[in-house]
This record gives sequence, C-alpha cells and structure tokens, in this order.
Amino acid sequence: MDGLGDRLFPRARSEGHDGGDRLAFVLRSDAITFIHEMAGEPELRRLASHYMTLAWALWAEQQIDGVNGGAKTRCYPDRAEGAANPLSAAAWYVFGSDDHPRPKRLPAATFLTSTWTMPTVVMDIAFDVSGRGSYEVIQRRLGLRPASAEQTFKIHLAPDAPALVRYTYATPGFVMGSLLCDALPSEAWNAISLQNRWHGAIFSGDRNARIYPYVETVKSHYNAHWAIQKRGTLIAQKLKTSKNVTQHRVWFSREGLSEPIEEGSWYFAEADSAYAAVNVVSDEAAFEDDATDQRARILTCVDDFSPVILEVARKADFPDFITFRENVQALSFQFDGTVLTYTGLSKDRFTFFADQSDRPQINDAPIDLGPEKVYDSPFVQSDWDSGVVTIQFCDNNRVLNFNRN
Repeated sequence: MDGLGDRLFPRARSEGHDGGDRLAFVLRSDAITFIHEMAGEPELRRLASHYMTLAWALWAEQQIDGVNGGAKTRCYPDRAEGAANPLSAAAWYVFGSDDHPRPKRLPAATFLTSTWTMPTVVMDIAFDVSGRGSYEVIQRRLGLRPASAEQTFKIHLAPDAPALVRYTYATPGFVMGSLLCDALPSEAWNAISLQNRWHGAIFSGDRNARIYPYVETVKSHYNAHWAIQKRGTLIAQKLKTSKNVTQHRVWFSREGLSEPIEEGSWYFAEADSAYAAVNVVSDEAAFEDDATDQRARILTCVDDFSPVILEVARKADFPDFITFRENVQALSFQFDGTVLTYTGLSKDRFTFFADQSDRPQINDAPIDLGPEKVYDSPFVQSDWDSGVVTIQFCDNNRVLNFNRN
C-alpha cells in the first residue's frame, strides 16, 4: 500500500496486529494527528485523515461499550484483564458520547485540539451495535521475518508471506477473536508479532467482562499461544516454543459473569447477553483459591499443553441457560493425545493438531493465512495491496484511496 503507513510509519503499520493496538500506538505517539494538523501538503493531510478514518473504523466494528474486542498482540497482563486502555480513553473524546465512560486520563493535547472529525459512517458502525448484527471480521496481517533478516531485535517484515490472520466474530452480546497462525519457532517472527498475544471473548453488560486462555508471565511472554476459531468456537493451546511463560490458565472475570458451574468436563458461565463454556481437553483442571485474584476466577490446567475449547453463544439463540449447557455437553470430540477433532455449536468441524505438527483445519480445509482481502467484513473491505479501502454501513459509505493522486 503506497500510502501514509508505508511512506512515513512503516513500523506503525505493523505495530500490534489488531487495528486497536496499532491505533493506540499511533495515538500515544500523537504523530498522525500532528501530521494532519501541520502538513502543508494537501496530499499528506489527506492521507493522514484516511489513516485515522481507517483505524477508527477497524476499532468501531469490533467494540462493545467502547471496549475493543478481538485478538491482540503486545497486550500486557494488566491490559488483558480489563477494559482500561489508551484507545478506549481516546474513543470517548473522538466519538463524543457518554455511552462510553469518561476516561481518567486525557489524551495528548494535539489530539484534543485536532480539527479532524469522525466520518458519519464510522460513527454509525460504532453506535448501532444491534444494527450491526452478527458477522465475521477477517484481517490479513504481516509478522514473519524474511529468511535473510539480520538480528532478531530489529523489525524486518516479509511483506507478502502468509503469516497471521486476525479473525473476529462479533455479535451484539459478545465479541470473540483469535490470531490464526502456524506453530512456528519464535525466531520466525518479529517480536511485535509474537509478544503478548491475546485470544478470547469480551461481553456486553460490563466493560470488564471477559473469558480468555492465557499463560502466566511476569510482564511479557513470546510465542505463547496459537489458536483456531470459527464463529463462537475457539480452540487455543500453549506453544512448545513459547518463552517467558509458566502455567496455562483460563481467566473468568468476576465482573459481568456468573460464578462458573462445573458439569462433566465443561465449565459454564453466564453474561448479560451471552452464555459461555470452557473445556480443558486433556487431564484435570481446577479453579485456584478465591483469594488468588480479586478480579477473576482462574482455571489452571494440569496438562500445560492441553487444548482449551471456548464456546460462546448469544442468549437469544437458546431458551435458557440449562438448554445451552445441555447442547454443549452433547457436543462430541475425540482426542488421542495428538489430534483433537471437534464439532462446535455452529456445526463447524475442527481438526486441531495438538502435537503442533500441522496447520489447523476447519471443515476439512487448512486455514488460509493468505486471503485475497486484507480487510474483509460487512463494513470494511479492501483487496490485499490495492491501497483502496471501502467503509460502509447501510446506505452510507466512504472510499479511502491511499494511492498517489
């Protein structure tokens, strides 16, 4: 894409691989806003405006109550546990609505005094959560290092190599996302692509409500997880090549979720508008003592490399919680210690290679890490390397052309 991201901020283009974290990086540096305000060249100002519009559109389609959902990289433990982050704080000022909570800290002064305004189509995507319905968001991301790259602490991106797909399933009641990738050694990735990956679900009704598998770390872990997801089914596993990690766990927030119920091999919880279920496939699992963490009930896996299944569904799709639990317990899976085969509530079939020898499959086909579209959702569309993005909602649309005029 021959646009602002390439010409001025090649590092910002790849910093974090989830739109949300990438935008937070840009806003913290205040660089794009400053360029938009100070640029004497109309073309540069146009590109800066497009960049901000795109970044906020990617955020808008994957947020509930001002909380950005979907998978993330460089998501440190304190950010993973709750809603507070620089992006949500900035959103309150950009969107100008008390529907989102007012942040405790102000964004940078340049950002507050900017003349840039949010396009109506992005506002509509952000606020009409019920009108968005339920949908998939597929984003192709960079991340691998070229084979000839120098020392690992530098950022060297293989521009066309299939690497990461950021997959999100969004509904009015929950947003769940994963980073899809191969089980590669840490050396294959740029640090920004493998540091503090986050997969999981956030829920409406409470901004801190969330369930996510994770590995314990002091501050930063690397290459910790890989995952597969289709709609409301997510399977994640700790990678054998992970670094700076200890136990494999599942976080159930105390805020916004009922106390988990254990039935058979499943653990169930209820949110405001959704039901959730977790299954630790191999060996036992147990909740830690209630005093361990005041914000969450933490489920610890005895088998550190056990796949973890997360099923989430809207309450509107089931008569009650009991029916949801019965449907989940009726789901069958087979695990021989090497390969997990499982069919989720959505009837999608998963083949997950727990020995990390091959790429996961959905409905008997390996996941595609190099889709033809870089952005593919009902609201944001762009072909890979075209430089043209279309943002649309109902009858309103905005076309962003990042190519030179």
